[in-house]
Amino acid sequence: MSEDSITVVGEAPGVHRVWLWQNVFVISWYGKSSAESARALGPITDRIYTQVSYEKFSYVHLIANKLELPDAATRTALLDLTHEHGPRTACVAVIVSGTGFWASAIRSFVTGIRVLAPRGFDLRMHAAIPELGEWLPEEHERKTGVKLEPSELIRQIERTQL
Repeated sequence: MSEDSITVVGEAPGVHRVWLWQNVFVISWYGKSSAESARALGPITDRIYTQVSYEKFSYVHLIANKLELPDAATRTALLDLTHEHGPRTACVAVIVSGTGFWASAIRSFVTGIRVLAPRGFDLRMHAAIPELGEWLPEEHERKTGVKLEPSELIRQIERTQL
């Protein structure tokens, strides 16, 4: 795995693709999620944990416009992941592309997960990828010791767009 370029490290076909750049996971959600597809993230990240020397990782979730809200079982599976991987999580950013009722409902869903998730990491919601450059690099470096150049972070994440 090259740290110079973002790389696909796993996926749940038709639902999400997982990318890695340095110690930043990017999860592009583009199809209806299920508890099974949410749980599939665990083995992907566990495998990467054994292959690299980083202690902590940040996660960027890209939520496609008009993606259907997850059901209760999926919500539980995602919450379980936050508890399981919380100790190795530095930051979480969720980018909700879209506006109106749908975007508000997704943001409420994420807030509900955050209320029940461990408090060892910060979670921020954004409306667009460029907003990450204003928050994630500084917070990521503070929590991991790994410096991310804001413009390069944005460039790498934009390469994941399906």
